[in-house]
Order: sequence, then C-alpha cells, then structure tokens
Amino acid sequence: MKKSYEPYEIVQILKGSDKKEIELATTYLYKIFRPIVKSYIKRQGGDNETGNDIFQEVILFFSRQVNTLKFEAKSRNEMESYFIKVAHYKWLKKKETDSRRIRREGEYLSENELAISLNLPQLHIEVDDLSQEYMAAIEILGVRCKCILLAYYVENLSIKEISEMYDFGNSESVKVQKFRCLQKLKKELLKKR
Repeated sequence: MKKSYEPYEIVQILKGSDKKEIELATTYLYKIFRPIVKSYIKRQGGDNETGNDIFQEVILFFSRQVNTLKFEAKSRNEMESYFIKVAHYKWLKKKETDSRRIRREGEYLSENELAISLNLPQLHIEVDDLSQEYMAAIEILGVRCKCILLAYYVENLSIKEISEMYDFGNSESVKVQKFRCLQKLKKELLKKR
C-alpha cells in the first residue's frame, strides 16, 4: 500500500474502475481518518461502536460526493476537516433520532407493563396454552395483529425477525404496530368481562 495519498489522488482513484486501487485508497482512508472520527465521536459522548458506525456513514457519504463531483479538497487538513464536519452532522442526526425514539417510547406504557396488565405470558408458550378467550379476541383483531402477536408471544420471534418475515415495515414500525395490537386486544378482552 502506498504510504500516503493526496486528496486529488484519492478522488481520481475513487472515480476510477480499478478495484484494487480503490480498495487500497479506501484502506488508507480508514487508517488515517477512522481514529480521528472515532476520537471526535467519543468527545461528543459516543462509544467505539457508534464511532465506527458513523465513520462507515462518513465514508459512504464521501464516496457519493466524490462520484457526483461535489467533493474538493486541496490538502489533507481540508480533508480531515471535511470528515469531521460530516461526522458532526451524522452524530447530530443520530442523537436526534435516538431522542425521538426515546420520547416516542416514553409516550406508551412499557411493553412489560402492558403485557402484565393483559396477563400475557412473558415467556415462550404454545398455542394450545392460550385460552379460548384470548384466541377469540386475537382473531377479531385481524390478520396483521394476529400474525404479529402470535409470532412474538407464541413463536418467540424478535421484532426484527417479524418485520423481515412478514414484510410489515421496519422494526420500529412493527414495534408500534405490536403495541397498537396489544391495546386493541386489551379493549376486546375488557368488552367480554
């Protein structure tokens, strides 16, 4: 591997088609700029994993910018500033997304509180163990709710597995749908009492 690359060389290589050269230049970017980005993220309150994730996003963004002719730097210092600036925006976006998720989750009862209030089992159970009352109420909720609730509580699948298996959207969407289905189930069970 070449000891160092000038910014214009990296841009030319990344625009090119020689996979070996692209790999070498990308390895160089990882070697030089990943520690800098990780250090910046740590100073902002992030951890190593978050630093690595954000660096991955920075590299992808950088590659897109190079390929759309929107990146221009004359020195390594300018490039470093660019990487830190992009990392800063990616970090802010992550913090905003995390705080929105936490707020949204805080608006609802916790999953365990809701499951306890419905007397739903917390562990893996068999369909035969569900009372007729629960099964009748679940049937009323519709196919989507039935699939989500049975997959989660009976088949013991994770939210991510459910979202992939049934293509009901991303994990966050399935989590919200599961919560709404539990609310509907609670209403149905209360009607029958």
